[in-house]
Amino acid sequence: MIGEESRGYLLEIMLTKLQYLSKVSPSNKIKLLAMSATLPNLKEIAVWLNSSLFVTNFRPVMVKEYIKIGNELLPVNQDNNEVVTINGNRKIQGDRIGLYGLLE
Repeated sequence: MIGEESRGYLLEIMLTKLQYLSKVSPSNKIKLLAMSATLPNLKEIAVWLNSSLFVTNFRPVMVKEYIKIGNELLPVNQDNNEVVTINGNRKIQGDRIGLYGLLE
């Protein structure tokens, strides 16, 4: 779903259906584990899903930040001069902004 502009409402529909199934059929114990590094409204989502919220800043590896312009990744951090060129030949249907090329 990376790069899909409509993923937000699709995820909301799927989660609503899972909540409904969980309520109408208690024998089907549905457990959901969701993780995100970018959601700004975690508390509201946890309340909506009637779930527990766990937040941590632990990172097992260093996070490197880049800005994607065309087929290049430019470092955000001034200490990092590494410019990465993305393989522009790797495309899949629906990937209008070229994110699939990042998965190498």
